[in-house]
Amino acid sequence: MSGPRRIPLIGPNEKKSLEIGVKPPGEGAVPIDLQLFYHRPLDESRYELTESKEVRVESRGTYAVEDVFLVHKDGRLIMSESRTFREALSGERSARMLKSLQKFIGETYVEKNEIGLKRIGFETNTMLVEQGANVRLAASVSEGEPKLLPLYMTEVLKNVEDKYGSLLSSWNGDTASLDGIQDMVRSLFFVSARLDVDFGPLSASPITAAIKSGRGTVRVKGEADFTDTARSIIETQDFSAASEVLKQIQEAVAKPAEELTAEVKAAVIATKETIGLELTDEEISAYVDVLRQVLQAVQRAKQKAGIEAYWPIKRVAVKPSSQLGLDAVTSFRKIIVNQSLAKELDIVKPDETWRGMRVRVQVDTDALNRAYKLWAKKIEILLKGQDAWKIKSGLDKGEYAVGIEGQRVKIDKEMVWFEESLPETVVEEPYEGGSVYLDSEMSEDILSEGYAKEIVRIIKDARKDMKLVEEQGVQLQIMASKGLYKMLKNWREYISSQTNSTDLRFTDKAPTEGYIIEATLGEESLSVAVRSGEA
Repeated sequence: MSGPRRIPLIGPNEKKSLEIGVKPPGEGAVPIDLQLFYHRPLDESRYELTESKEVRVESRGTYAVEDVFLVHKDGRLIMSESRTFREALSGERSARMLKSLQKFIGETYVEKNEIGLKRIGFETNTMLVEQGANVRLAASVSEGEPKLLPLYMTEVLKNVEDKYGSLLSSWNGDTASLDGIQDMVRSLFFVSARLDVDFGPLSASPITAAIKSGRGTVRVKGEADFTDTARSIIETQDFSAASEVLKQIQEAVAKPAEELTAEVKAAVIATKETIGLELTDEEISAYVDVLRQVLQAVQRAKQKAGIEAYWPIKRVAVKPSSQLGLDAVTSFRKIIVNQSLAKELDIVKPDETWRGMRVRVQVDTDALNRAYKLWAKKIEILLKGQDAWKIKSGLDKGEYAVGIEGQRVKIDKEMVWFEESLPETVVEEPYEGGSVYLDSEMSEDILSEGYAKEIVRIIKDARKDMKLVEEQGVQLQIMASKGLYKMLKNWREYISSQTNSTDLRFTDKAPTEGYIIEATLGEESLSVAVRSGEA
């Protein structure tokens, strides 16, 4: 770690940010513990604050953008940030990069009045530059430009202009008036050429949803592979044309959302009538909106976890932040289970912690010393050795005690606090009215069901290629290992019914007749032969 420095003073209601550089030991889930010491005015005591969080570390090069700059139309720098932590010497490099960028902007967009996204070389990097009405956005990459980067840059630029355009048109240089603009721009650090990584704030982007929805679902100018068309428009036309591309993508992505809303509304009305629940039209609309947001959050969580939308999942937990949200998910929990394909659903009250979280007890040594000076260390050791959930549950009920040297010692909420973190297999996805937790752990039963659904999709695609009508039956031959056959044998009837198969056979030999598809499921390889047959 490098970069920590002492902050001499923080005024009332003032915020200070501290930038540090951390070199993780490797890829995967990495826990980060932060320990902060501070003093209060007119108080010589030293106070301590600790915080823990688990972050996912990807291999170098997974995320391509190294530097971002937002420059006002008059050339003034609004903000800049680098992915890599850089100390003293980096200031010179950033200054040279900014100077080169400002010169390029002046020559290209001001003097030559050019339009569209441009590229400029800087040392070993390439900077992509795009102009909006009031600002210019630049992103620097060193190892290959992700195909979607121009699209995400256009989206960030449009979001900046939409939210801050009126301020930026006559900006006085006060960055405090642009609160939140830095988070918008730094979202570009999550752009990747891979789809199986955490997209961070870009997970909610319609571009992310579009690219993960599959070829043919979204069209720009009538083209199914919309990325090439969108890039061409962004690079050759003005910002208004680029913004229109985004609008088309948003509208295309919104169609599944409308379908989901219709499905949820139908399910709510059906459930209401079945259980005799009295609801007004206004209440139905509010409940439908909550359930739609929850299910969309589950979809985003599946994307983050690399799980296809049609796959089952072990568990989903929903923690609404309001009573309305709690009423909606409690009354219509079956809709969430059915739509999310979750085997289990936990509903967490707004003021409670989900039991699936990792909880670790932390001790306020000063508070313990004040109450039990002689026993403080023993109590701390004893508390840290006990079940944190048990301690938390006792305190929530109003009392918790431990035994020390034959004495009953009472512990109160001022003496301890609890650090919460997500298990490695759990993905958290916020929505407007709360949070969703998705457990991505794959049991053999879930894998079996997921593989069966994958095979059904493979066969249905083959049927389309073979131009078979829905009523026409097929004969199937599936070459699978013993392990894969063991997982699929209980799903034989499901595969047959979903694909209108009149004859399904598993074999250990590669098929030689029919429409043959070779595929990989996890670590397993298989071949599927589809032949037309009598229904």
